[in-house]
Order: sequence, then structure tokens, then C-alpha cells
Amino acid sequence: AVWLNEAGFPYSVSAPIQKLKIIGRALTATNVRLTVVCRRAVHKKREGMNYECRGAFDGIEFIFTSGTPYRPPQFIKRNLLKLWGLFNEIRYLYRRSRQKNIDIAILHTRVFHLALLYRLGLKLLGIPVIMPITEYSPGNPLRKSVRKRINDWLFNRYGYRLVDGVMPISEFLMDVIRKGAPNTLIEKVPVLSDFSRFQGMRRNGSEPYFLFCGHLDYFEIIEFILHSFEIIPSKKKASLFLVVNGRSHQLKHLQTKIAAFEKRDLVKVFSGVSDEELSNLYFNATGLLIPLRPTLQDIARFPHKIGEYLASGNPVITTNIGEVQHYFIDTDDALVAENYDCDEFAEKMRFVLENPEDARRIGENGRRLGLRFFNYKAYGPRLKRFILKTMANY
Repeated sequence: AVWLNEAGFPYSVSAPIQKLKIIGRALTATNVRLTVVCRRAVHKKREGMNYECRGAFDGIEFIFTSGTPYRPPQFIKRNLLKLWGLFNEIRYLYRRSRQKNIDIAILHTRVFHLALLYRLGLKLLGIPVIMPITEYSPGNPLRKSVRKRINDWLFNRYGYRLVDGVMPISEFLMDVIRKGAPNTLIEKVPVLSDFSRFQGMRRNGSEPYFLFCGHLDYFEIIEFILHSFEIIPSKKKASLFLVVNGRSHQLKHLQTKIAAFEKRDLVKVFSGVSDEELSNLYFNATGLLIPLRPTLQDIARFPHKIGEYLASGNPVITTNIGEVQHYFIDTDDALVAENYDCDEFAEKMRFVLENPEDARRIGENGRRLGLRFFNYKAYGPRLKRFILKTMANY
């Protein structure tokens, strides 16, 4: 199998790359050979950095057809490199198809014209295509331009018909695909995680803190968390840790917002942390926060962080929106606020602070639930069967 139209593997820490890694590990564990083909060079060269343009990560092969993983700062050179990467990607796929060394392509895109061009090219090479889908683009409030709206309309109307199989992350997206492409094969692939990540770790007995991890593009959610933290109806003291990534102006805006809160001294912002540091923050948290909004965007998605939260064995605090309602039971395996409401969410945070034994039980139950439904090791055979079924129907 080849994975196409992904940028930055394996060096990027973005959510799409993390999902690719976990799906890739699930497939390679079932003896599926997977190669990630990156046609674009996206990394900035820094001192001490030595990225390879070809190799393997956790058994997943990768190649930068641009010839380098580093993005040139010069405009002309950068765009010439894009063309070179595209040309070499075509050569690479053609050569491997002639050698009968590609059984299926996994295409990650939400851009309609790219999906169409890849479909036409891969059809000529006799290669079936499956597509992972993790978001509902029309539900994203950041996609306001006319060009993006036209793309999203075309993609949701015709995009799913261009491929032979689709792997949506949620029930909502499954319904969208069934309506738009009733003859396309579908296999739901929920959030997946490595539940051995925290094995051997010991809790450090730190002061209680709640933790949120996410991108600053979700600033509305971060504001919601800050307001909820401000009004927790408990005399017990706890801190709020925000592990965020984003642009410099977004970080500055966040610091300005925090400065306006009474509990500002209890809020700590982390950015650019290592995977080891992040694991330690998860593992020692009192509660892990992931509120979802009653919007199409949040109903359709299933945040990757939920799987990582569950693997830590600490209680997850969320809202009864989208995929959450299909898996979790309030005060059993998670703390689930019925509505996207600061008072309700703050009450769940209070419960965790004042009922530590119940919180530990809920966290452990959440981990068991995650092992049943979201453990990548259990999903490998299922994904392989879907690939084989798609190939058989091609």
C-alpha cells in the first residue's frame, strides 16, 4: 500500500501525521507493507537537524520525491521543487505499478481537484483508492472563502464517488458518505491510540491540575475552558495547564486573554513540548479536558487526543456531543457534561477535585473502554480485511 498526499511524515507532530503513524503501525503489524509518499518538502532547516529524505519509521517506509524534506526559503526554488516532487511522484508510482508492487493507494485529501486528478492517474495505473476522512469541511467556520466553499460543496457531493473505499472517523461522516456515495465501501475507523504508551511510568504526586491539549485554531474551546476553570464551585485548589500549538500572534492573544482572569496565576501555558514531556503531563493530570461544541465541525470529528487521554488512565472531562455519546457514560468511564455549558463543565471539574477515588475509578474504566474500542493493535486485522475487500470489489 502507498499513502499519498501527506506532507511531513514522519517528522511532523501534526494530528494528521499522528493518525497516519498509528494507522500505519496497525497495518504493518498485520504484514501490510506501507510506504508514505511525500511529494512536498515542508520542513524548515535548522541547526542540528538532519532529516532523511528516505527511510523507515516504526516499520512504515517513507520517501520524499522532492529529493529533500527541507523547504527552500526562495519563492522560485520552492515552486520548482514542488514540480520536481510531483514529477518524481508520478515516476515512482508508475514504476512500482509496472512492477506490480502496489495493491492499493490510501489518499488523504479534502481538495476536490486533487482527489479527481489522483483518481484519474491511479485508475490508469489500475490501482484502487481508499480515503480516510476525519473532518466535515463545510462545518469548519474558518473555511469562509468562496473558493473553499465551492471546493467543500464539490467534495461532499462528488468526492466520495471518486474512490473505492472510505474510512470515516464518525457516525455523522458515515451518514454523509452513504448519502453522497451509496455504492462506495465504508469502514469506520475511530480515534486510535497506543495504550502501551504509559507502561512503566510512575506518578510524581504533583499538585492537582487540569490539562487541555490542542491547537490554537480552536480558540473558542480554550476560552470555554478558561471560563469553566474560573467558576469551579470548589474550595479545593488546582491549576490549569494548556498545552497548545499555533502561530505567535495566537499565543500572544491567549496570554492577553489569560491576564484578564482572576485565576491567571494558576494557568500555565506550554508550547512545543516533546512527546516525553507530553506523556508526563497526561499521566500526572487530575483531569483531562476536551469539551466538544454543538457544531457540525465537532459533531463530525473525533479528536485524536481523546485516545491519548484515555490511555493515561486519568478521567476525561467532555461534553455529550458527536462521537462521545456513542461510547461514554457519565461518571462511569468519563465525566460527560450534557450540554456545552460552562457551569455544567465546571461542575464536572469540581467532582474530580472533591472525589479523587471516584475519579481514579472513572479514569481506569475509561482506559478499559479505550482498550476495547480505540487500541490500534486490535484494529490492524480489521483494516487489512477492508483493504482486501476493496481490492476484490475493484
